[in-house]
Amino acid sequence: MTSYTFIKVDHRPGGNAEAVRTAVSRVFASGVEGIDRVREAAQEIALMIDGLDDYQEQAAEAVCPGCGKVCCINRHAHHEHEDIIYLYALGYDLPEYQQGIEDTAACQFLSAEGCTINRTLRPHRCNAYFCSPFLEAMQQRPAPEYRRLMEILQLITLKREEMLLKFYILQQGLQPAGPEE
Repeated sequence: MTSYTFIKVDHRPGGNAEAVRTAVSRVFASGVEGIDRVREAAQEIALMIDGLDDYQEQAAEAVCPGCGKVCCINRHAHHEHEDIIYLYALGYDLPEYQQGIEDTAACQFLSAEGCTINRTLRPHRCNAYFCSPFLEAMQQRPAPEYRRLMEILQLITLKREEMLLKFYILQQGLQPAGPEE
């Protein structure tokens, strides 16, 4: 049975972000048999996320400019371990993070026009979190459209879990064998 441990990525100076990036990169660079299935799963996820872009942008345009409490805060700007795997599977690297920005400040990638990161490359939480007003705006769409959105979000979650499991199985296979007992 393959299992994995959640790795918290610390993007601050002296944190473990570079070591995490190196470990993930090493798996993709290894050319291990099966890595293409991880890449294919990531591409499927990206296509599903891209298909939601107009829907989510319309809700954001209706809700976010008038909001008094910004959900997009800097603490959420950083990609987690699973996001790094996804980005590397697509052939992308992490964006350059600005240091010294308070966690509670507005996200460093948030501009007056919205997020500066392409939706398919954002941290997963940015595409999967909906505050109540945002969710209410999306629910105003015709019921079949809203149901389809929820179905796609569930499919993204399932495909993401599949991609990660495939990656961790391959990563585990690349680990040196432990001492024999």
